Amino acid sequence: MKRSILILLMMAFFAICSNAQVIYTEGFEGLNTGEAISQQVPAHWTTWSNNPGSAEDPLVTEAYAHTESKSIVIIADNDLVMTVGTLTENRYKMDFYLYVPAGSSAFYSPLQIFNPTGSGSKNGCQVFFVNGAGSIDASGEAAISTFTFSHDTWIHVVQYFDFDSDITQIYINDEIVHSGAWSPGINYVSNTLDGIDFYAWNNDGASTPEFYVDDIVFEQVEAVNPPQNLSLQLQNDFDIQLDWDVPVSGTPESYYIYRNGSLIDVVEEVITYTDNHIYPGVYEYYVTAFYGSNSGTSVQSNIESIEITGGAQRQLAILEVFTGTECTNANNVENSIKLLSYVGLDYVVLSYLQDAAFSVPYMTSRSDFYTPFFDEDANATLNCPTSIVNGMFGKEGYLGSLALQKAYYQGSIENVLEIKTLYTIAPTVTVESYSPYLLNIEVDMEELIPYYDTEVKLFAAITESDIAYSWQGLSKLNNVVREIENEVVDFSGGVNQSAQFSIGIDETVNLAKCKLVVFLQSMDDAHILEAYSIPLDAYVGMEQFIAKKSVVYPIPASDRIFITNSDNITSLEFMNCTGQIVLSSQHESAEVSVDLSELAAGVYFVKIYTSTGTDIQKIIIN
Repeated sequence: MKRSILILLMMAFFAICSNAQVIYTEGFEGLNTGEAISQQVPAHWTTWSNNPGSAEDPLVTEAYAHTESKSIVIIADNDLVMTVGTLTENRYKMDFYLYVPAGSSAFYSPLQIFNPTGSGSKNGCQVFFVNGAGSIDASGEAAISTFTFSHDTWIHVVQYFDFDSDITQIYINDEIVHSGAWSPGINYVSNTLDGIDFYAWNNDGASTPEFYVDDIVFEQVEAVNPPQNLSLQLQNDFDIQLDWDVPVSGTPESYYIYRNGSLIDVVEEVITYTDNHIYPGVYEYYVTAFYGSNSGTSVQSNIESIEITGGAQRQLAILEVFTGTECTNANNVENSIKLLSYVGLDYVVLSYLQDAAFSVPYMTSRSDFYTPFFDEDANATLNCPTSIVNGMFGKEGYLGSLALQKAYYQGSIENVLEIKTLYTIAPTVTVESYSPYLLNIEVDMEELIPYYDTEVKLFAAITESDIAYSWQGLSKLNNVVREIENEVVDFSGGVNQSAQFSIGIDETVNLAKCKLVVFLQSMDDAHILEAYSIPLDAYVGMEQFIAKKSVVYPIPASDRIFITNSDNITSLEFMNCTGQIVLSSQHESAEVSVDLSELAAGVYFVKIYTSTGTDIQKIIIN
């Protein structure tokens, strides 16, 4: 019998090679074809609802087999659990083979908690096999890892559970696809394992759940030794060198390098590694030792951190949305953006509409530029809607609810704002003419650290909001891109650069509802490097009411600034880059001074009201 032979072989192998203890092995050869597995092996199998022999209970089949002639098939209402007791310590290995026919999907889930009635059970992780693409929900995050697989062939799946170190590792065809904490499960936290669930879950709504499982081995295995004495050293400003010692015993096949919890590389036969050209920030590193899929990966080495200094606080993040008034779910995306506006983050929105009345010539090329980075379905175009945050995070389509969409935006923007900028950027606007409006825009830029050596472009966009328009239950359009221009900026000629744009505003556009958004973008990786925004309502009507030019000094300022005008200054309003008034004061003098000690360092605009008009000046606070 295949089952008994496999047990003897595994016991003999592990008696020689390790102290592994086989707890359960199953090849299904000694079982009856066409009969339910839980009824035949009740000591190790049951169904989700603890109802052996029901529609939940899969059958033994001869349709496919990894070795010899039999396996089990998971289809239709099948929901099978391999029970393991309640494990809370030591290290275990689950090893099996999976076959997914073309057009079908598969799913398995180790369970932190299994209640034999099914009620109250908790998934520790979830592993999906759909259309050649695998996805893993684990370590407290959805889709934390992805992988590829082939249909119509047997897939070798190995998962380790190390309860002493609270780590799980998943291998697909002997390649590691996930390593992370075990206890933060899908919606529960517990460093336990009660069973393995094989479920015919129609997760994607398109493929048919059907898969086969064979040659299962569940065993207790010894932990393997980690690398020792990891150390870090900064080289050449942006390179981080890692050095470590070999484990105290054992011979690893390779070492896995992790930065901030994510696997970045695998090396063999060396105990040193250089992480090249790393962006300024704080980073944590650790290394694990891989001893082959039969023994798995060690726990992590000591964790070391290092900082690449430099940069400044980022002023804004940019959310770009490719959408349209006839685009399915575009109204939901718009409503999620409205919800986001209550959070209080520093960001602006650029909405590119696929409508003839609102599109701009640069919109198509903008979409084409982002397609190689964010085309998730590989159809060579961005679907409508698509949302991109700072050229760093992108998502095609709608996530299914306003809360999820808003959470995606908020999380992405928060991540962006935590990344230091290596540039300062500040625009100044003057009005060349008023009927129609022609804006002269001068942008001053400074490169704080010479990190990028690829092409960088400066963009200047005009957006309009509160446009009356009836669409999909909504009555307004917001953040619509009306004009956008760009030019290359070359910092190799000096860290301080400036650029000029002349942008005409169509007479149908309400300038009082417009913003100017300027941003620097790396054309190599699409990352937006820094951004700034100015509301343009202050320029409306100024053709009848323009003050004489004010003198503002010193620039840059520190704790105090002085402002003079030939006319009496009646009031001042200091605005940040989002147009928010952060300081105001009342005066009645041609020369005033203002205490700025409560304002953070950065670029601001001061709106100067005089007895004869209004003036706007840019200031910098150190």
